[in-house]
Amino acid sequence: MDYTPISTRRVILAFAVTGFVALAPALFLVLQSRHPGPLSLFADDDGGYRGLVLGAGSVVVTASLVGALMLLAAIGRRVLRRPSRA
Repeated sequence: MDYTPISTRRVILAFAVTGFVALAPALFLVLQSRHPGPLSLFADDDGGYRGLVLGAGSVVVTASLVGALMLLAAIGRRVLRRPSRA
């Protein structure tokens, strides 16, 4: 077993991301329902929150694409740094 220390910040960040991923579908369903709630300020004319959900979805997709590009760049740097063994 590897006993490499891990920072508390990374653990909390991992739990936060896991919690967000677990609660995102429920939040989506609540926002798509037509019942007034605490976010009624952002409601569309028909009572739904499609604009808010679309905006949040756009932010998530953009962040995912940026993260994927950063991951590819990091992997590319490691591949280029590694000496080739023939």
